[in-house]
Amino acid sequence: MRVTFLLIVCLLPLIYGEKFHLPALDKLDEHIGNLWSKFKTGYGFVYNTPVEELQRFNIFNENVKMILQHNLEEDLGLHTYRLGINQFAALSNEEFRKTMNGYRRQKNDRNQDVRSQQIPISPYVAIPVSVDWRDQGIVTPVKDQGQCGSCWAFSTGQHARSTGKLVSLSEQQLVDCSTNWGNEGCNGGLMDNAFKYVHDNKGIDDNVTYPYLAQDGTCKFKRKAVASTCDSFVDIPSGVYSDPECSSEDLDHGVLAVGYGTLKDATKAKQDYYIVKNSWSENWGDKGYLKMARNKKNMCGIATAASYPVVTDKTTIKDLLT
Repeated sequence: MRVTFLLIVCLLPLIYGEKFHLPALDKLDEHIGNLWSKFKTGYGFVYNTPVEELQRFNIFNENVKMILQHNLEEDLGLHTYRLGINQFAALSNEEFRKTMNGYRRQKNDRNQDVRSQQIPISPYVAIPVSVDWRDQGIVTPVKDQGQCGSCWAFSTGQHARSTGKLVSLSEQQLVDCSTNWGNEGCNGGLMDNAFKYVHDNKGIDDNVTYPYLAQDGTCKFKRKAVASTCDSFVDIPSGVYSDPECSSEDLDHGVLAVGYGTLKDATKAKQDYYIVKNSWSENWGDKGYLKMARNKKNMCGIATAASYPVVTDKTTIKDLLT
């Protein structure tokens, strides 16, 4: 039996989900207090001191101004996506990158031996116009990495497809156990290192046996519980993300591509996109997903370091599926 991970792990630089009714930009001063109260109540934020709350309010105010200005420009056709408020709106860009982005790209890639540089396209296979693996029931629900820079683990351990069995793999095991393979737990890591760890370890637990804690811990891997083996975001609730300033080389976040398609809009040119699954909960983006521009000069480096593993351990998979 040959089992493959069908979804490609992709890397993105920081890019900035519409759950709040936003006022017009020139009316923001009249409504910012009420908007701030709804933000705190909606996400359960309580600040320890008046000084801390004032600091967060000022950041929130500036982020809302940026969102409103961007959406005004989108109305004029200057952008292909809209922005909105989510749970990160009271964080500065620097705080957000430090807390939520954990991809650590290595200049000297130690895993060239396990990575194929190119997958040839067969002239005998017709490529579908669009693909969405969510429609096939082989994508696990969107998860939340919490205050831990473990995006690399979530884009590694999302799921596998076999004979109809969906497996949610343990991100916490990767956080706890793959440090000797070059990863740093909540301080960041690399998907290829995680794939190599699972290969060398001859397996990884499922998420039920080894649940996620959003913090570094000691390795608790149990051989008998193996589930599989292998050989700028503020919020983007709608539209196709495309930004000429988004670097294709300066990568700091790992996500999962689960499909692709083309958006046809009567007021805009058609827009090719990838369907990208994030790990910042369903409150972010379009229920945890976004559409990233495709065929547009490798937007945000989505194809710069894409990778996937191939599962080949017949015994373990057979035991798992019976």
